[in-house]
Amino acid sequence: IPYDAVGRLEVGTESCVDRSKSIKTFLLRHFEAHGNTSKEGVDNTNACYGGTAALFNSIAWMQSEAWDGRYAIVVASDIASYTPRFHFSSAAAAVAMLITPNARVVLEPKRATSMRDTYDFHKPVADVQPFAHLDGPYSVQCYLEGFKHCSNILRDKLGVDKLTEAMDYMVFHSPNTCLLYTSDA
Repeated sequence: IPYDAVGRLEVGTESCVDRSKSIKTFLLRHFEAHGNTSKEGVDNTNACYGGTAALFNSIAWMQSEAWDGRYAIVVASDIASYTPRFHFSSAAAAVAMLITPNARVVLEPKRATSMRDTYDFHKPVADVQPFAHLDGPYSVQCYLEGFKHCSNILRDKLGVDKLTEAMDYMVFHSPNTCLLYTSDA
């Protein structure tokens, strides 16, 4: 697609590149070189949920009166750098999604979210260490409690007893599966 066909660039991430400017700003240079400096969007820095928020924001933009007919691009990235104790969880990944009308993947409008103010995982800005502070067993506990909470909310919204009977496909985010087996380490 041509560069000027993109009207929104939204980034979701766990961590900023250098804490001075957004990742979106770095990506804008590709569009600026082709004359497109008219794009909405921001960075969503919110642990693993940042990418989900960026996707939801871009879809909401396309469904709003503000949509000007152009496409949206969502970039979701996750930079996970842990201490040697949790080395198996260290990784980096990114995906870019082109959001268009009449998409082949359609999101269910009924959804559930569970968010709490916990310190199972965090990266203080003033911290000089490159690693996240991670309480693995507590993080798994938080995930499982959130999963149960979301399941109950979604079952109520859909009016079903079992989610597996109401859905063709379900996608889950579970970065801490290995921690279940190493929580005693």
